[in-house]
Formats: sequence, C-alpha cells, structure tokens
Amino acid sequence: TVNVEAAVATVDVENAAHPAVLTRDDMDAIPTARNVQSLGALVAGVHLNTPDVGGSMQVQQTYMTSHGNDTWNDTWLLDGILVNVMQSDGQIQAYIDNAIIQETTYQTSNITADSQAGGVFVNMVPKEGGNAFHSDVFLGWVPSRFVGTNVTPLEITRGTVGQSRVAEIQDFDGSIGGPILHDKLWFLATFRKQLSNLQSPGSFYANGQPGIENDYIYTPSLRLTYQISPKFKMSIMDHRMWKTIKDDIVSGSGGYNDSNPNISSNHRDPVMYYIAQTRWTGTLTPKLIMQGGFGIEYNDYYVTNQPGVLQAPFTPSWYANAAELDTAQLTRSVSGGSNTYYAFRRYAYTITGQYVTGSHQVKFGYTDSFGPAYQNLLYNGDAIYNYQNGVPVNITAENTPLYSKPYLDHYLGIYAMDPWTYKRLSVTAGIRWEYLQNHVNAESAPAGRFVPARNFARVDCNTIKGLGCFKDWAPRLGIVYDLFGDHKTALKMGVGKYDTPIVQQELNNFNPMFAAAETLTWV
Repeated sequence: TVNVEAAVATVDVENAAHPAVLTRDDMDAIPTARNVQSLGALVAGVHLNTPDVGGSMQVQQTYMTSHGNDTWNDTWLLDGILVNVMQSDGQIQAYIDNAIIQETTYQTSNITADSQAGGVFVNMVPKEGGNAFHSDVFLGWVPSRFVGTNVTPLEITRGTVGQSRVAEIQDFDGSIGGPILHDKLWFLATFRKQLSNLQSPGSFYANGQPGIENDYIYTPSLRLTYQISPKFKMSIMDHRMWKTIKDDIVSGSGGYNDSNPNISSNHRDPVMYYIAQTRWTGTLTPKLIMQGGFGIEYNDYYVTNQPGVLQAPFTPSWYANAAELDTAQLTRSVSGGSNTYYAFRRYAYTITGQYVTGSHQVKFGYTDSFGPAYQNLLYNGDAIYNYQNGVPVNITAENTPLYSKPYLDHYLGIYAMDPWTYKRLSVTAGIRWEYLQNHVNAESAPAGRFVPARNFARVDCNTIKGLGCFKDWAPRLGIVYDLFGDHKTALKMGVGKYDTPIVQQELNNFNPMFAAAETLTWV
C-alpha cells in the first residue's frame, strides 16, 4: 500500500529562535566527521576555526563560531547539563562519543534566557536504551596507502624532503542498549576509538623516517535510565575519555620542525578525563514539570617532555637540556620546552521547571557551576635558548616553576521566560539574573633560575574590590509577526543582553603567579 499525502509548507510563527535539529538518522547519513562540531558546521551561520576533513582533526580541538561571537561564547549541554570545560573560559570541549547521542539541537540566534552566552547553543540529547535490545556499529578507516602525495620529483631535486599530510585515520564506534528490567530499567553502553596520524613536513626520526604525530582517543560510556513511576524518571551516566598524543610535532610544535621527535617533542598523557551525570524528571501536577541534574567534568592532563628529558633543578643536565629553537632554520631540539600539568574540574547543577496554563508556558530555572582551573609549569633550565643558523642570539627567561590556582566559586543564573500570542503577533519575553564569583587560592612556589621563592595570599573581591564578584540583569525579547496570517511568511526579530561567560581568564590580570617571560641577550 502506498499512501500519498499533501502537506502545506508553513513556518514557525511562534518562536523567534530557529533551532536546527539533527536526528540520529541525520547524523548517520551525513558523510562528515562524526563529532558535534563538524556536524554543526552544516547549520546556517556556523563556521569552524579549522576544517575537519574526513576526521583529520577528530583528536584535536575545533571550535564553532556564529555571527561574530568568540568561541568561548558557545554553550554546550549534554542532557541539559553544562559540559563546557573550565579551560579558556569554556572554549575547550570534551570529546563526547557520537554513538551516545540521539539528537542534537543547534541554535545561533535569539538565544533565550536559559543560556548566559550568545554564541552557538548546543544541546545533545543522549539515547536511553529501551525495552528491545539493539546495537549499531560504525567502522571508518583511511590507511596510509590511500593518502597520496603532491611532492613531485622536480621539487625533490630542489630540496623538498617531506610533506604535511594525514597519514592514517581510524574511527571505530558502536553502542548496545536494552532492558535490564522491562518497562523499568534500561542500559546503554558505547565505545569509540579515534585515531589520526599526522605527518610533519620537516621532522624526521634518527633513521630518516618522516615524523608522525600519533594521536588517539578511547571513549567508553555507560548510561542507566530508571523509570521510578509513571510520573518520575532518573538517569545516571559515566563517560570516560583517554586522549594520548605521542609526539606533538604537528599540534604542539609552534611551527618548528623537531630535529629528533623522540627527544625534542612533547607528549600528552591522559590523567583523568570524564563526564559523570545524573538527571531527574518529574511531572508534579498536570501543569507543572520539574527537572534537576548534576554533572561532574574532569579534564586533567599533562603535556610534558619525552621520558627522561626533564631533569632535576639546578643540576648540570637541567641547564644543558633546556629547549633550543633556531628561528632561521625553524628547528626545535634538545627538549620540547614546557612541562604543563592541568587540572580543570567543573561541577555543575541545574534545576528547571515548566508551568503550562491557558496560553502561557512559563519556563524557569536555576543553574550554577564551580571548580578549579589549576596549572603547573616547569622548564629545563627555566629557559629556552634561541639561535639563528646555529649562532646563539638570546634566551627566553621563564618565571618558573609556577603553580597557578584560579578557582570558580559561582557561575550562576536564575531565569524565567514566557511566550504569548496576540492575533498575528507572538512574543517571548525572558529575564535572567547572573552572578559570577571567582578567586585565586593561596599560591606557593620554590625559587627558580630567574625568580625567588614566592608565597602569595588568596586574591578575591574582598582583597581587590570588584574582582570576580559580578552581578547583572540580562533581559531577552523575541518577536514574531505572521505577515499574512497564513503561517507562510513571518517576520522575526530579537534583542537581548548576553554576558561573556567568564570562568577564570580575567583573574590572570591579578594573579601574582601568572606565567611571564623576558628575552635576555646572549653574552
């Protein structure tokens, strides 16, 4: 039997916002890298800072922008809970497994009062499991023999010795879900491996082979959904990530070629990457629905010299093994430079409600988050030695060792909004009250080569008036007018105030142990 139906094309004449929704079928059908950023690039008005061709950047950070907003103005929610990483005021994102997502909503304009920032608003809705067992798998592989070369014999005779290319891509992803207790308790388990091998055009190993940056991520996750009663449901989820970069000769070289990647590059080891969440939904009355959630996001990792390169301070080998950069030959040698130890941890919770009566659908909520954004920094020799064609020029003197301890106390928002319609006019009005509080914990560091031992007291808005204790009102208004009353042509506009989602960046101006360097002439 074939059913033919005619549908009249209409537009949304009630909401000024125009969200784009990618369903699970959409994400599976679109031939692009399977991550939220690359899929988001298909939304009108969204641009990526770096193209992710076929997954070549799947193990690196790519950022979305829209309408001139900076990348840290984007808001990322997983099941309605904030998952922006603390680093760079939320610009850095976690690597969320595509297989756990049922649908993703993107919004680039007329962002309503439930979001602080005015950039791209993304909400990823996870799968739940269900009463029937089901599974899916995605296998993607681009071996090195599939990758061509654009270096001609003529270029080789002129001195071209290598090329920049993606040597290999792997993306193996799958999920399985189903019931534990029928109509009561469901599970969903996923696992993903992502690998991108990036070849440097000018870095070579001691045996003459081209330098390859080996990047990979392993991402398992488990989600449980429990139907407590017909009116109440809760879920818990654990999403782990292990990201490794063997030799950062492409992503971390700063444009220099490593003389020997086994020694002069840095590597990255995962320490603690995970997102843990719990969410509760309840229908309290036929008119009132309430939801609550709590999430923890750990993003702890180390970017350090190769094993055995970092030396004990003030020993002869510590001075001798400082990184060397040749600005004429664009080479990095001896060591990879800085050793950085990060601890970015965000604890976020949210309470939202929706009250429906007559022509009103009042939505209200409370969100907050807190946590540390710590960074430790070490250098061999507390310096970088700079050359030109092998001739010493100067040194970059670092104020290390450095132990920086910014902390976010509150990233708080209380909001309410209500849409209403009068004839052809629809209006969504919202108001949001925001409060930011952060500080720098007491910091201590031993003496370095160029700085004495340091001990600093806590810095907050009590010691520096106005620092990190900001309060503000952020009104939002969206208007839609149905021009002809036939739902075919609508005029939409919106106006709103959006605050920059600061986490800790403004503290750098007042942090007494903020990283600094000075160039000293070699004598």
